[in-house]
Amino acid sequence: MNNQRIDRLPYFLLFVLVVLSTFGLAVLWEHWLEPYILHLLGKEAEEGHEKWRYVITTTSFVMLSLIFPFWLAMNKEKSRMTMSEELTQSERRWRFALDGAGDGVWDWNPQTDEATFSKNWNAILGYEENEFPGTGSAVFGAIHPDDLEYVQQGIQDYMYKGVGTSYSAEFRMQTKNGDWKWVSARGKVVVRDADNNPVRMIGTHSDISDRKQSEQQIQIAATAFESQQGMMITDAEIRILQVNSAFCEMSGYSAEEVIGNTPRMFQSGRHDAAFYKKMWNDINNDGSWHGEIWDKHKDGEVYPKLLTISAVTNDEGEISHFVGVHTDITERKEAEEKIEHLAFYDQLTGLPNRTLLMDRLDLLIAAGKRHNQYNAILMIDLDHFKNLNDTRGHDIGDELLAQVAKRLKSSTRAVDTVARLGGDEFVILLAELPPEQMKAANVTEVLTEKVLNALGQNYTLHGFSHHSTASIGISLFDGETISAETLLKQADLAMYKSKSAGRNRISFYDPEMQASVHERVALETALRSAFDNEEYVLHYQPQVSLLDGRLIGVEALLRWNRPGHGLVSPDQFIPVLEETGLITDVSYWVLQESCKCLKRWHDSGFDHLRMAINISPVQFKNKNFLAIIEKMLQEVEVSPSHVELEITEGTVMDDPQYAESLLNDLHNLGLEIAIDDFGTGYSSLSSLMDLPFDTLKIDRAFIKGLPENKESASFCEAIIALAKALKLQTVAEGVEEVSQLQFLNRIGCTIMQGFYFSKPFPSQEIEKMLFDGVRLSVSDRRADFLEHQE
Repeated sequence: MNNQRIDRLPYFLLFVLVVLSTFGLAVLWEHWLEPYILHLLGKEAEEGHEKWRYVITTTSFVMLSLIFPFWLAMNKEKSRMTMSEELTQSERRWRFALDGAGDGVWDWNPQTDEATFSKNWNAILGYEENEFPGTGSAVFGAIHPDDLEYVQQGIQDYMYKGVGTSYSAEFRMQTKNGDWKWVSARGKVVVRDADNNPVRMIGTHSDISDRKQSEQQIQIAATAFESQQGMMITDAEIRILQVNSAFCEMSGYSAEEVIGNTPRMFQSGRHDAAFYKKMWNDINNDGSWHGEIWDKHKDGEVYPKLLTISAVTNDEGEISHFVGVHTDITERKEAEEKIEHLAFYDQLTGLPNRTLLMDRLDLLIAAGKRHNQYNAILMIDLDHFKNLNDTRGHDIGDELLAQVAKRLKSSTRAVDTVARLGGDEFVILLAELPPEQMKAANVTEVLTEKVLNALGQNYTLHGFSHHSTASIGISLFDGETISAETLLKQADLAMYKSKSAGRNRISFYDPEMQASVHERVALETALRSAFDNEEYVLHYQPQVSLLDGRLIGVEALLRWNRPGHGLVSPDQFIPVLEETGLITDVSYWVLQESCKCLKRWHDSGFDHLRMAINISPVQFKNKNFLAIIEKMLQEVEVSPSHVELEITEGTVMDDPQYAESLLNDLHNLGLEIAIDDFGTGYSSLSSLMDLPFDTLKIDRAFIKGLPENKESASFCEAIIALAKALKLQTVAEGVEEVSQLQFLNRIGCTIMQGFYFSKPFPSQEIEKMLFDGVRLSVSDRRADFLEHQE
């Protein structure tokens, strides 16, 4: 508004001048022209001068009133035309200059939304001249949706809020073919109406897509330089010019500490001159090098990295810079080592596993051929390890295996290899033995005895003492052609020979072992199907009272009716059942079947009978054994007081604390407890007094020599005296002679069992004996009973 008032001032001054001039003419007319004219005209004119005076004055004012606006309008039009022509010329020169610079021009009326666009403006978006719609709305419709709000707000702030002296923005517009181009827009309002609203706005668009792409590439390069990978730039003389923060973090140095130095400051000492010479030869010949290298951290620690060095050349093809990309691969190396350890080492013991063992065994075989020397392989198996696992749990078993591994390592030489095959099986490779067979065998035996003694020492497992032994098999080999698998099999055969011989010993491989091994494999295979094929049967051996000769109980004995072989001796198959773990299912079947038989006999009127059932060490050490017994008693509904569980002395002494707890629980169920094979386990008297036994069974080994063997006779007398003191019943096993019977009767034994009275029979035969009332009552032995009764 102020500018418009200033523009109208000259016209106002001109109007005042005209008014003043008119007033002056009127004064001049009245005081000079009018008298002079009247004088010339004479008296007649004077008479009508009043009339003429009015006419002339009125006419002068009218003429002046008409002439002035016309002159004013003509003047204004001329001025407008001059200004328009000058503006047109200026705009043409402006458009010409912008077109020459590649910018596009736009002219927009915000009131009507009409717009015009130059040829270059259309070309920027891929349109022909005048092809783009001539409205501002079309422009806004072509702006990228993510940029539209920002553009509109900027224009509104400039046009109506006075933000800035001109408008400028950078945004994306869609081209004719659907692509997006970055443009830089600049504009200015050149005309406003009386209310200061914009009427005309003129501006330009510049294509800045290339600039934006360059900026993006620069940003990407800057981001890449400050990426997680260490970056180093050197000049052609290999002086460090720049490093990024990742490199500084990786090396421990600050940028100021390394710039100006050479990469030699990071050398670890792990690579020789030949390594670096080859590296730089590759860079000079191929323009780059890629590989693993060890560098030294500022704190002195050496670490691995993956390094890529690229040569940068100038326009003349000369190397101007080197760019190094450094990646710390410490974690990757650790992961590779862990993977390798998982692949080749046992996780529990840290010893080589089977894969690495076989590799080293192959190398040892090859070395034996080259140097004509002997080597040996030792197969080691822990005795009764499964019992420990079943009773104490796998964590205790794992602890034992870990301690065994340490003892094996400490008992062998540096050139030897100790490995774990799995479970409780270990292997030792003895290398560099003497070239003579006998000397090699002697050295091997000495080294193996050292290992055996180490493994036979007591272990402390989670606070309790445990005794364990091992069985070891040895296969000695020289440079003759033989496979690693064959050597393992030979050592395994020798190890089983040690077990068969009583365990806790060593055995050398003998080719004759092969036949017995084949027999054992066949036996084990047959046993695995025997249970499903119902080949197991129970026989019962009577137990007779020496007081009245009456049959008072039976012992359930497992038999295997092997097809094609008949009844197999328990000594042949029960140890195999225990070693393979098959004893668990078989033992539970024995419990059920024998108690069902006892229940049937009780229901038939023989309710005085008791059933003695052998419990295997594996079964006894099973943590679920008590629950199994409770379930069996509920299912069969037999009287617990007539069921006697026979536990061997050795089983009890393996873990007295566990045995005491379990035996008390079993006794609380109402079961009778007998200690079997008494005299073979060297139990202490205090141990017996703490355990809830009801019966002592004298082992047949002591009965066999009666009455001639004085030691056996004394031992039996001591046992029976001990049993009387502890108020226990005594059962003599394996009684086969009348002299044995008479001696046992005389020293106060209460119950006998053996072939003298009856061998084991199926349940039907026992029932017949019960119904027939068979007793130990032959006439020539009655005196023995009478004597005992007295």
